[in-house]
Amino acid sequence: MKRATLLAVALVFTTTMAYAHCGVCKLAKGEKSEDWIQKKIEKMTEKLSLTEEQAGQMEALVKEKVEKKKAVKEECRAKTKIIRDEYSAKIKSLLNEEQQKKFDECKKEREEEAKEMKGKRGEGYGHGPGPECKFKKGATEDKGSEDGS
Repeated sequence: MKRATLLAVALVFTTTMAYAHCGVCKLAKGEKSEDWIQKKIEKMTEKLSLTEEQAGQMEALVKEKVEKKKAVKEECRAKTKIIRDEYSAKIKSLLNEEQQKKFDECKKEREEEAKEMKGKRGEGYGHGPGPECKFKKGATEDKGSEDGS
């Protein structure tokens, strides 16, 4: 049973990490990549005294970099999903029917929380440990006030 609990915790952690902000993207919340690229080129033009021709070449290079990073990010997401699904199946194989139901509920809860956090990444969300699953040993529905009372 300890092993199943450890595996369940590992799954919750890997799910959280899969949805965490990758750190590659420096866009401000709601900013479009085209706007970011334009700001980047303007800064580079000013700081490096780029000619119009150089600025155009730099813009092409930055756009290429952005597209390559997007492709890597998508590949990473796909690979992470495969790993997550594989371990989820392994964990469930260790659990009885009741535990599997609780596990599925916990997983669904984490996925919903991750979706909510996705829109808030610009506000610092998506990093660090997420909220605990309500089925974790010792967790209760009502945790009381923040000061522990």
